Amino acid sequence: MKYEFHRGATTRQAVALINSVIGIQVATNATVAGWFKKFRSGDFDLSNESRGRPKTQVDSDVLKATVEANSSESARELSLMYNVSKQTILTHLAQIGEVKKLDKWIPYELTDAQTERRLSSSSQQSRTISQSNRYVR
Repeated sequence: MKYEFHRGATTRQAVALINSVIGIQVATNATVAGWFKKFRSGDFDLSNESRGRPKTQVDSDVLKATVEANSSESARELSLMYNVSKQTILTHLAQIGEVKKLDKWIPYELTDAQTERRLSSSSQQSRTISQSNRYVR
C-alpha cells in the first residue's frame, strides 16, 4: 500500500493491483483508504499501534489477601464478590501463583519450610518402608 501511495495510485487502483498480485479480497477499499489517510497525514510508520488492554477491575493484592484470609472460597464466589467473570478471577489467581488443591487455594510455589517438611517426611517414609521390607520373606 505504501508503494502504491508513493506511486500516486488511487484507493481503487491500489486495491485492484494488490488483489491481482496477492489474491482476491486481500485488500479492501476501506483498509486501503485508512492507510492512505494515514500516509497523507505524514505518518509512514507501518507498525501496528498498541490498542492497550482495558484496565483490570481486580486488584491482585486485594485478591491475594482475600484468598489468604479464606482459601476455601470458590472461583465462582470470588467472581461474585468482585463482580467480574469467573475466568477473570482464574486468570488473576494464576498470575499471583495460586492453584486449587483439595478445595483450597494454595501458593503454586512452595516456601523453603514447606519444601524441607516434604523432603524430611518423604525420607522418613522411605526409611520406614525399607525397614519394614527387611522382615518380609
